[in-house]
This record gives sequence, structure tokens and C-alpha cells, in this order.
Amino acid sequence: MVLHLTPQLQNRFAIEGFLFLVRCSKHFQLVRNMKATISRWYRKLTIKAFSRKIRVTIERIRGLDFITVLQPEEVGYDSQCVYRSSPSGNKYLVQLLEDIGITDTDSIIDIGSGKGSAMRSMLKFPFAEVGGVELSEQIAAIAINNFKKLKENRCLISSCDATAFQHYGRYNMFYFYNPFPNDIMSKVICKINESTRSDDEILIIYNNPVCHDLIISNGVFSKIKEYPDEWGNQIYLYSNKSLEHSRLSRSVS
Repeated sequence: MVLHLTPQLQNRFAIEGFLFLVRCSKHFQLVRNMKATISRWYRKLTIKAFSRKIRVTIERIRGLDFITVLQPEEVGYDSQCVYRSSPSGNKYLVQLLEDIGITDTDSIIDIGSGKGSAMRSMLKFPFAEVGGVELSEQIAAIAINNFKKLKENRCLISSCDATAFQHYGRYNMFYFYNPFPNDIMSKVICKINESTRSDDEILIIYNNPVCHDLIISNGVFSKIKEYPDEWGNQIYLYSNKSLEHSRLSRSVS
């Protein structure tokens, strides 16, 4: 049996065949692009993981422990109330602090300071004091040992609940690396507002700012600038002064 096609049908089949090949080509190109993207990300993650292992090894040789991560359950806490202890001291935080223009009249506290990674970056600047508040006594002890090994004397680490800390008034800058959920963050921000003088400029540096809406909700603080961070979560910088009256006005475009 021979199938005879009219010229119109022949043209129709030719067009449909061409469109099918085009769709296949696009599909194959998409697959190739996806494979290339995954391959690039895998190489980056592999390099980052390898670099981290080297840094962890070097730290252990020196008797330090800034980098390794601890989950709340490992130190006896509920992950619904507190988040893991992980490092955030890196070039992104350093760049932000460089932009602020730190002087020896400034003091900063890391709330949820963990093993002291961010504090270590802060100590590269002429702060009068670098403080830390850490709920876990076990983790705070690791941080204290780290700075003792480094012979740093500008550090003051307190092991207590951040909502019960009584010395926020000593600081004009506050650093958070997403340490706890909204309800606890709300109490801590209230404590900061109660403890600090309204005529002084107060800065909040918030890495991975999941409670952003809460920070600005009472109208005291406003976001001045955004910075990148290592994991793509952003770092938000807040002030209780308008941009016109802020020390940041020189560096914000």
C-alpha cells in the first residue's frame, strides 16, 4: 500500500517536523545549560568545602575553634527557640565595617556570638570594646578560649539569655547573625531601645535579616544600606537616625 500525500499535507508534515526538531534542539540546549550550571556550582561548593576543611585543620593545630558548626540540640537547646552556631566573620562583614568608619569611641556587641567568628573580624578595627552575648555556656567557653589563645583583651563575652542582658547601654553598634526567631528578637530590640540614649546614633548590623519587618516596625530604626553576604542572604544596616543626620551619609550613594 502506497500512501499518497497532497502537496498541502507534505508541506504540513515538513513544517511540523521542522518545529519538532526546533523543540528538541531547545530542550537539549536547556539540558546542556542546566548541566553546565550544576557543574559550576558543584566545583564552587567543592572548592569552598575543601578550603573550609583546610581552615578547620589549621585552627585545630593552633588550638582554636571558630569555624565548626554546632546545632542547638548538641548543646541542649530547642531548635525552635535558638538557631545553630555558625561562623559569619568574613570579608563581607569587614567591608561593611570599613564603610562605617570605626573609631575608638565605638563599641559593638555580637548578640548570639557563638564561637566568636564575627567578633574576630570586628577586632580588626579600633573598637573600644567588642562584646558578645551567647546563651550556651559551652559555646561561650569555646569563644573565651579562642580569644585567650589569640591574646585579645578587648573582648567581653557574657553567657546569658539575650533578653536578660543588662549592659546594652555600653554599645552603639549591635550585630545579629539571625540568632533567634521573631518573639525573642522583639524582646531584645525593646531592651536595646530602653538601654540606649536616643540622642546617640545606634547602628544595627543584621546578617540574614529574617526579622526585618520587626526591626523597622516601631519606627525607631530604618534600613540604610544592604550588603552581600557569603550565602546570598544579604546583610542589612539600620540606624535610628535619618540618613541626613547619620554618620553613614558619606558612604551611601
